[in-house]
Amino acid sequence: TLDRLRLDETLKSELRRAIFIVSSGRAAFLSPLLHGCPALGLDMLRFDRRVMRPKLKKAVAALEALQERLSRSDPEAVYWEPGSVLVLDNWRAVHMRDAVPEEERNTRKLERVLVMADEP
Repeated sequence: TLDRLRLDETLKSELRRAIFIVSSGRAAFLSPLLHGCPALGLDMLRFDRRVMRPKLKKAVAALEALQERLSRSDPEAVYWEPGSVLVLDNWRAVHMRDAVPEEERNTRKLERVLVMADEP
C-alpha cells in the first residue's frame, strides 16, 4: 500500500503540488501525483511513467523523490499459475507489472471492475 513508502508530510505536500500531463491516447488531462479522497479517507497516488510527464520543473523534483522512495520499497511478487486471479484495490495499492511475454499476449485477459459504495 501507499503506507509502505513511508512518505513524510513534506514529501506528500510536494507530490500534491506536482502537476503532470496524463496522455494515454485519449484526451490529455492534468493530475497531481498525490491527491486525497475525503470520501474514502485515503491519499491516492497516480503514477505511470508511460503516460505521465511533468508539467513544471518542481514536478520533476517531486518525481525524483517519489522514484527514490519506490526504489527503496520492498515489492511483493505475484506468481501466476493458470486460472490465477488477482484483485487490486487501485485506491489503496501502488502497483505495476513487468512486460507481458509475447507468447502470453493473446491469452491474458484484463477485466476492470468499478465497485462503488453508498456513503454512510
